[in-house]
Amino acid sequence: MFRNGLLATVDVNRLASSHVLVFEEMKNTASGRYISFDRVIRSEEEFEKLARETGIEFSTMSTNTILGASNTNRIGIKLSNAKLCRLMSATNRCNSER
Repeated sequence: MFRNGLLATVDVNRLASSHVLVFEEMKNTASGRYISFDRVIRSEEEFEKLARETGIEFSTMSTNTILGASNTNRIGIKLSNAKLCRLMSATNRCNSER
């Protein structure tokens, strides 16, 4: 998704906890889709750091439409984990969006 100017990351342990919570709440009131993320990658420097940390080659993850580049065809995407945060707030397990 970075080619569209958006990439988000999540701690795998937090993601697993979120999955369990949503699954458990499905029998009560939870339904639909939930987005779980910790951080949105907003700069090329953050993107390069992530590529180094994961061992994935930068050129494999990037395209011509990196953040900061002229991008007239950019898709307007807004990422929100508010629905998941509302569900998790009952158990006080949600971090604030950054």
